[in-house]
Formats: sequence, structure tokens, C-alpha cells
Amino acid sequence: MPRYDFRCTACAHSFEKELPFGSKETLQCPACGSLKVEKIISAPGILFKGTGFYATDSRAPVKETKESTKESPAEKKEQKPEKVAEKKVNDKNK
Repeated sequence: MPRYDFRCTACAHSFEKELPFGSKETLQCPACGSLKVEKIISAPGILFKGTGFYATDSRAPVKETKESTKESPAEKKEQKPEKVAEKKVNDKNK
């Protein structure tokens, strides 16, 4: 059975209770005995693991691999100075 979080609107006491799906049971606050209890809506505790899921299917942090932290060949080319091209341009101007 799923567990749900509840809060008493009279005394602000929070508690949880196991209830069957679709239950219409009226709850009573265990601290003050009031019937003014509301269900707290929260995100479910689901984590998608294994193959067949995209990295964006859950908000779990994506681990970086060694390959993803390396520079790509395009980035390496941009860092090298183009001396050969400059030399050819200078030769044509003479």
C-alpha cells in the first residue's frame, strides 16, 4: 500500500499514513484530534535505471565519463596556430 503525507490545518502537525489507492477515508490528526487534514502533494520517489532509458528520463545527475571530458578533435585544431597559412600569404605578397 502507498504511503501518503498529510498536514493538519488546525495545528500544522505533519504525519504519514498508509492508505489503499482511491481511499476516501476521513483522517484525524494524531496530535490534536482535528478532522481538518489535507494531503500534501509531493513528487514520487521513482528513479529510472538500466538500459532502455534516456539520461533525461529522470533528474538523477548524469555521470561524466573520461571520454566526455576529453577535448574533441575540432577543439584541438582551433587551439593550434596556423603558421603555415600565414607563411603562404606572405610569400604571395612578395
